[in-house]
Amino acid sequence: MAGLLLMLLSGAVPAAGMPITSGHAGHWFAVDRSGEGWVLEMRSADSAWLYWFTYDETGGQRWMTATGQVVDDGEGGQRIDFPQLVVTRGARFGADFDPDDVVRELAGSARIEFSGCDQGHFSYEAFGQAQAFPVQRLARVMGSRCETPHGVTGREVADHAGQTGSWYDPAHNGEGFAVHWSTPTQAIVTWYSYDSEGRQHWVLGTGRLDAEERLRIDDLHSTRGARFGAAFDPDDVERFAWGTLDFGLRCDAGDARCASVIPAFGEGVA
Repeated sequence: MAGLLLMLLSGAVPAAGMPITSGHAGHWFAVDRSGEGWVLEMRSADSAWLYWFTYDETGGQRWMTATGQVVDDGEGGQRIDFPQLVVTRGARFGADFDPDDVVRELAGSARIEFSGCDQGHFSYEAFGQAQAFPVQRLARVMGSRCETPHGVTGREVADHAGQTGSWYDPAHNGEGFAVHWSTPTQAIVTWYSYDSEGRQHWVLGTGRLDAEERLRIDDLHSTRGARFGAAFDPDDVERFAWGTLDFGLRCDAGDARCASVIPAFGEGVA
C-alpha cells in the first residue's frame, strides 16, 4: 500500500505547485465526489488543520481530523502533509455526551497541494485504500487571499470575520464546529458529532446573522448512503433535513443552541 501511495503522489500531482498562504483556507471538494469534502484551516504560516467529512464502508457518516505541516516541495512550491488522520467513535449526542467515551484511532495519512488559488490536489492512504484526485474550492474564508496583491481589489471584510475557525465546548472534547464566514453575510458551518449509538455524525449548513447578532443556520442538513474511497458514488448520497442551529459568538467564547427535526437528536444546548 505504501508503494501505491508513492506512485499516486509522484504520478498524479500538479506539474507545478505554489506557496501555501492563508488564502488557501476554506472548503474544498472533488467535482466527481459531490457529497463529501474538506475544510482546511491555516493555523499559522507553517501549520494547518484539516477536517474530512465523508462516509464509511456501509453508507454511514465518517469524519476525520488531522494536523498538518507546511513543507517545501523542492520545486519552488509547498504542500501540506498530514501524517495522522484521526477517526473517533464512542461518544453520544447531546446531554449524554461524555468525553471519556471518545475513542480516537489513527486512520492513515494525507497530503494536499495547490496549483492555484482555487485548484489543488488531495491524496491519502487510509482504511486500506490509497487515492489521489484533483480538488477545487467550494468557498473562501472572508478576508483571506492568496492572489498577488498588485492590481487586485481588496476583499470585503466584516467585523465578525474573526469568528471563523474551530469551536468546541471543553466539556465536550471530542466533538466541535467549523465556522467559516465566506462573505460578510454568509457563513458555512459544519458540526462534527455523534449519534445516540456512538457513531460519527456530521451536519452542514449555511447561516447569517439575525437581528440579535446571532449566527443562525436554518437549513442544517445531513447525509447518508455513499461509501468510502474508491466505492464512492455521488448518486448514492442522500441528503435530508436535520434542523436548526444558532450561535452567540464573541472573540474566543460563545454559546450554541440546536433543534433537530429528527427525534433521536431533539433540541437543547449544543
